Amino acid sequence: MASEAEFSDGKRVYVERIDRVNRAQALSRAEQNLSRDYNLFTNNCEHTVSRLTHGEPSSPQLRGILAGVAAGAVVFGLTRHPAAAAASFAAVRAWFGRR
Repeated sequence: MASEAEFSDGKRVYVERIDRVNRAQALSRAEQNLSRDYNLFTNNCEHTVSRLTHGEPSSPQLRGILAGVAAGAVVFGLTRHPAAAAASFAAVRAWFGRR
C-alpha cells in the first residue's frame, strides 16, 4: 500500500467522482473482471479504470505513445534523420497529452 504522496510522486492526481448507481455498476464490473490478466496493450491500468467506470476500455497514454511511435517512424522513413523523428514523436505525444 502506498500513500497518496508516494503514489503521485509529486504529480497531479485526478479523482473522478461517480454517483451511487454508477458506483454499484463499477463494483459489479470489477467482480466480473477479476480474472483478467494484465496486458500493456489490451488490459493495462487505464483500460481497467475506464472499463469499470464507463463500461469501455480506453488508454489515452497508450494511444499517445503508439501515435508518437508511428509519427516518428514515418518521419524517420521520409528523412532518415533521427532528430526529426524524435521531434515528431515528442510533438505527437504532447498533442495527445492535451486531449
